[in-house]
Amino acid sequence: MEKSFRKLFRSHRKQMAGILGKEVTASEFMFLQFLNEFGPSRVSDLAAEFKVNLSHVTNVTDKLASKKFITRRRNRSDRRIVELQITYEGSAVLDRFRKKRSAYYKQRFEDLKDEEIQKMMCLFTKLR
Repeated sequence: MEKSFRKLFRSHRKQMAGILGKEVTASEFMFLQFLNEFGPSRVSDLAAEFKVNLSHVTNVTDKLASKKFITRRRNRSDRRIVELQITYEGSAVLDRFRKKRSAYYKQRFEDLKDEEIQKMMCLFTKLR
């Protein structure tokens, strides 16, 4: 079972990397999703959410900022706090890849019956 899980997750990760291409990494994509959903956030918020080091978040957000997918701005009430915010360009790339990802999942699971998908979702919920 462990071997099957490893193969499944490795295959999924490769497929997602193929969808994202060279424009964004999986980490960049996840950070963009978070900023899009929760709004301006601090580096420490991202590190806590994804359970990664602050240095990893800084590295990834430096790349996002250089691509103009996010901006950094000082908090108005406390100038020591720097908030990360998704830009229009970041939202556009996020939307484009969400559509690609959705099409991938639709194609990947098109051969499964509705009840099979429901069973799979129940199993994933139990495993979490």
